[in-house]
Amino acid sequence: MKHTCLFIILLFSIVTISIAQKTNIKIKWGDLTRGNKGSFVEKIIAGNNGDFYVKRVKESSITSFNVADKDKVRYTIQKYNDKLKKIATIDLHKALKGKQENIEDIFWHHNKLLMLTQHLNRSEKKYQLIIRKISADALSLKGDKQVVKEIDYDWTLGKPTLDYRISKDSTKLMLLYNLPNKRNNEEKIGYTILNKNLKKITERTLTIPIKDRFFEIEGYEVANSGEMVIWGSEFFNSNKTLTIIGKPNFQTCIFYTHPKKPDQLKQVTLKDEKLFINQMEMAFTNSNQLIGVGYYSEEDTESLKGTIYVKINKKEATLIMQQKNELSIEALTEGLSEAEGKRLKKRQTTGKSAELSNFVVDQLLLREDGGAILIAEEYFESNYSRSGTGFYAGPFGTNQRETVTNYHHNDILIINLNPNGKIDWTKKITKKQNSIDGGYYSSYKPAIIYDKLYLFYNDHAKNLFKENTDKKDRTYDLLLNNDAVFVMSVITPKGNLKKVKLFRAGESEVYMRPQTIQQVSANEILIYGDKQRKIRFGKIVF
Repeated sequence: MKHTCLFIILLFSIVTISIAQKTNIKIKWGDLTRGNKGSFVEKIIAGNNGDFYVKRVKESSITSFNVADKDKVRYTIQKYNDKLKKIATIDLHKALKGKQENIEDIFWHHNKLLMLTQHLNRSEKKYQLIIRKISADALSLKGDKQVVKEIDYDWTLGKPTLDYRISKDSTKLMLLYNLPNKRNNEEKIGYTILNKNLKKITERTLTIPIKDRFFEIEGYEVANSGEMVIWGSEFFNSNKTLTIIGKPNFQTCIFYTHPKKPDQLKQVTLKDEKLFINQMEMAFTNSNQLIGVGYYSEEDTESLKGTIYVKINKKEATLIMQQKNELSIEALTEGLSEAEGKRLKKRQTTGKSAELSNFVVDQLLLREDGGAILIAEEYFESNYSRSGTGFYAGPFGTNQRETVTNYHHNDILIINLNPNGKIDWTKKITKKQNSIDGGYYSSYKPAIIYDKLYLFYNDHAKNLFKENTDKKDRTYDLLLNNDAVFVMSVITPKGNLKKVKLFRAGESEVYMRPQTIQQVSANEILIYGDKQRKIRFGKIVF
């Protein structure tokens, strides 16, 4: 398949634009170029010295006459320098030609660009889990592959999944993979921990004392010391329904190891017969304490009433602390319309539980003092039916109707917890983003610059100046046009919020992709936007 190269539409060097508002921020733009047809940017990877790498994805056409091309995905890695100029490209489909390896992910670890792949060795009936180095300079496959793990092949149990986590200090790389298992057996998870030079430190198989059909993994992390934690939900029946007659049908189970005794798996269980404990996130602090933060609800798993904060005594496998905090009615109603606020307050005065719905935990940021910042976004999907717009539409078609999914990314909720697990402050950032493209230009990205929390997202311009209108409680829907604005919300350590308009889409000539944003240094944020086939990178410099 012919690879279409980028070409420049506008020829100019990097332009520096000062923000009109009173800030010390500058935006440096790269060239406006034309992207590869049929491909899109999936991921941006920060490298060294301001360089970065772009992972582009191209899916095979459904109209391809080559059956072997069906359902295949092709990946390309592009290298850009600190001047936002593309300087190298590698087509990984061609580089891996004949090797029959499926690409799982590409990431940066300790000055190395690494690629995880998976290969089925049919002659030996084994799956090989592989790490490959990509030359960060020339973008070529570097050296021999490193087979991290071989897993027996059993077609009845499917192929293993492969994922990774990197410790906070980047000295440990943990590869985690599920092992072939039958639903009536206990869950089995394998993991391998490598050092910064990719030398194996630990390799273990964990047998979780819960049958596979009753357990669902929710997350995992690795500590600087080499300890690991994995957590998930244990269901009380195999249907994995979240509620039974209005009560929780699950409990959160936390399993962790110790680097000196990696064969021993310790367990702590969070259970409450009345409360729904949802969306727990676990982390190792700078002092190597194991903490967890999540939500709780009195009604169901789709809403939240407050936060739950736990500290674990790793030696005794007990809870040192379990702190529950109910959100105040002021925090719950912040940013809501007058009518919505009244409904919540009425529920509280009539003895019902006042709760927020559809908030999903996205980020758990650790404070240096042992506290934590929990960030969640209101997210839900809705469906509607419309007349067919594809092959079957038109005067000679069947006029059959199609169901369309609308993806809603709305308000952002930030909760700041002190080291004792109590709420210092909460802040809600109102926005409305609805789309049918899966949220391509929706959602947000956080970053820590110096002592402040920054959140970047697209918004309707009127939402920044509602105080000057007679509709102060209305949140306007994002419209992707030249007047859409790219916004930076700044939150101080005391919880004060300021919204800054960075630029209009008409000025950048592209729509920004918030979820691809990367912090590439202590004071630089890399941004990316596209519009049809036009693409552009930029840097926000503080």
